Amino acid sequence: MRGGALSLRSCRWAPGLVLLALLAACWPSFATTCRSSGECPSGYACDPESQLCVAAGLDAGDAGLADGARDVAATDSAPRDSAPGDPGHRDLAQADPGPRDVAAVDVGLRDATVADGPAIADANRRDGVVLDAAVGPPPGTFLTLRTTSVSPARFHPAMTKSGASLAWHLGDGSPPVQSNVVSHSYLSPGEKTVWVVSSDGVSGITRIELGMVSTASTNDLVGPIPAELGDLTNLEYLDLGYNDFSGRIPTALGNLVDLQELHVNSNQLDGNLPDELGNLAQLQRLNAGYNRLTGPLPASLGNLTSLQYLNLGGNQLGGDLPPALGNLGSLQTLDLYWNQLTGAIPAELGNLSNATWIDLHRNLLSGAIPPELGQLSRLSWLDLNSNQLSGCIPDELGQLSALSQLYLYGNQLSGEIPTALGQLVLLYQLQLQDNQLSGSIPAELSNLTRVRTIDLSGNQLTGYVPTALGNLATLETLNLANNQLSGCQPGALAGLAMVNQIHLEDNGLLQDAVDAIVGEIYANRASYRPQQKRLYLGGTNAAPGTAALQQIALLEAGYAWVIDHN
Repeated sequence: MRGGALSLRSCRWAPGLVLLALLAACWPSFATTCRSSGECPSGYACDPESQLCVAAGLDAGDAGLADGARDVAATDSAPRDSAPGDPGHRDLAQADPGPRDVAAVDVGLRDATVADGPAIADANRRDGVVLDAAVGPPPGTFLTLRTTSVSPARFHPAMTKSGASLAWHLGDGSPPVQSNVVSHSYLSPGEKTVWVVSSDGVSGITRIELGMVSTASTNDLVGPIPAELGDLTNLEYLDLGYNDFSGRIPTALGNLVDLQELHVNSNQLDGNLPDELGNLAQLQRLNAGYNRLTGPLPASLGNLTSLQYLNLGGNQLGGDLPPALGNLGSLQTLDLYWNQLTGAIPAELGNLSNATWIDLHRNLLSGAIPPELGQLSRLSWLDLNSNQLSGCIPDELGQLSALSQLYLYGNQLSGEIPTALGQLVLLYQLQLQDNQLSGSIPAELSNLTRVRTIDLSGNQLTGYVPTALGNLATLETLNLANNQLSGCQPGALAGLAMVNQIHLEDNGLLQDAVDAIVGEIYANRASYRPQQKRLYLGGTNAAPGTAALQQIALLEAGYAWVIDHN
């Protein structure tokens, strides 16, 4: 309490017994227990078993409150720095909070307690709940969530009142969050229990942030996510990510029709993704990645027409991708990687006209890459690697004018590399390795003037490395290993000034081809930047001849190139 905390701050400097006397005088009489007095504020009764003041009709266990928690029921309209005698100061011990309808949500820890009042009022974690009496009725809802953290994140009470809003947050100095109603969170120092309090009951809370405190700190909340969160009908933002919640995602969250963001990622949640989430018509961001979710993706996700971000990666979801995902016209990011999804990629994904990021890697997807994906003119990232996709790479992918990264490796793709990929002038990652691609390397790839990596290894490519590739001045890695190439055309390696690694091993190159490659590197050594580079020529290729070995020795001595020819 603000009044109690302020009084404590003024009292705690007194030594010895004087301090104890002042603490007793300063703290509200109903903030501890009714063991000694047998009296409670209006609307409260003394529970005979726990000797705590609880709301009428509830026992201490039902209320989920214990010693030191009674002070959340009081109100205070005085300024933060007011003291007894200042204008507007209210002595909280004299405030009658009146009747309360207290509801508790307990996450598997009905015996949870909070620290005694004086501990809550410690300067580092002061003010359990501060509410303005002029705003509305006192707090009516408590959500009790236990944290296992040894050193819980400190609550920083940097609060600013503005009408009916109050700034609050958990954290290590991060900026406070503005809530549209009076709502407040804190982490008590004693039993490490998080309370979320609303001044006007369950309907008042619009924002709950209990996720990652900072990049180096989390809250480590445990137990199931309480289904009672579904009663917070005005909730617009719910972040429970980066904790240790277990059990299922409550279907009651589907009642939060005003919810715009839902983050339950990086927990230990299991079971299916509830169909009821499809009711959240206002939802813009849904992040449930890195849990243990199973079962198919509900087709009801296609109802989330406001959704811009969907991350369900890092789970164990199975079944086919629902074609209804194509209804998500506002979607920008689709992350479904690292699951067990099967079947074909729906052609309906080509309707995601606002998509900039699609990541489906490390699933069990099969069939052809739908050419309809070429319609996604805003797409900058397409990752389909490590699936079981087959057939040809569609020419239509060359229409993805905004594409910067293309990952198709680790599939069963066949046919030739489309020359249309040379139209992707913004591309800087092209990774097609470990497929069954055949034919020659298209010279049109030389148009990729921003490309950093070209990896075509582990295919069945034939012919020569085209001279035009020597124009790729930004290329850092060229991996053509484990193919059936015949060698390099003159000048193919001459202009690669930024290259760090060239892999040509395991192509079955004849000695003449190996000698020619070494000779070109040696002849153009001055054009390369003076840093150590590696050319891999070993494996199934022939050993270099005597003249080439002498050139290799000179190159290795100068550390401009290290040539692996073993």
